[in-house]
This record gives sequence, structure tokens and C-alpha cells, in this order.
Amino acid sequence: MKIYSNRFIFGEDGKLEDIHTIVTSMSKSTMLNKENMKFRKNNLLFGDLPTDVLMEKSMGVETSLRIGFLDNKKIHLLDSYEKVFDVLLIGEGTFDFALYIYNKIFNFDNT
Repeated sequence: MKIYSNRFIFGEDGKLEDIHTIVTSMSKSTMLNKENMKFRKNNLLFGDLPTDVLMEKSMGVETSLRIGFLDNKKIHLLDSYEKVFDVLLIGEGTFDFALYIYNKIFNFDNT
């Protein structure tokens, strides 16, 4: 398994000191195409932009559950988010719902 992510460097005091950015909202699809990866037909997609769902075109996904995160500052974009995401988490919420779904899919009983 290969994981692509940005790296956050924290000091001993817990404060953010540096960020090594690899993945951006503009580079996600490009990275998928460049790496020539093989994907499963079912997908659990998390995104904070409506365009994040475009990654699935590169992946050959047949079935997808799309979970979107919408910041309160962007609430005026609610309609565009509702059109592309199956579940929409609004505000400064936690990742608890997404973890709950993940656990149900993989039969982990942490309820």
C-alpha cells in the first residue's frame, strides 16, 4: 500500500513548525494518473471541495460513498456540495461519523 499525504512538523511544544505539501486540491487527480495505480471498484471518498469527486474518474470506481466536509464559512455553497456528496458534515465537527461508517463497512463493532 502506498500512502500520499502532506507532512506536518511539530516542535516539542506542540506548535506547528513546518509543512511539507505533496498533495493539493489541484494535484490529486494528476497524482492518480501519473502513478498508474490499480484501484478497487468500491470507494469511500472524503472531500472538502466538490471537485474532489473528480478523482473517481481516474480510478474506475463503480460504487462510491462520498462524504463531504463543508466549513461554516462556505455555507453559501451548500447546494453545490449537496449535488456531489452523499453525506455532508457541516461546521467544525469531528471525524466520528466517518469513522463510524468505516467501522460498519469493515465489521468493526465500536458502537
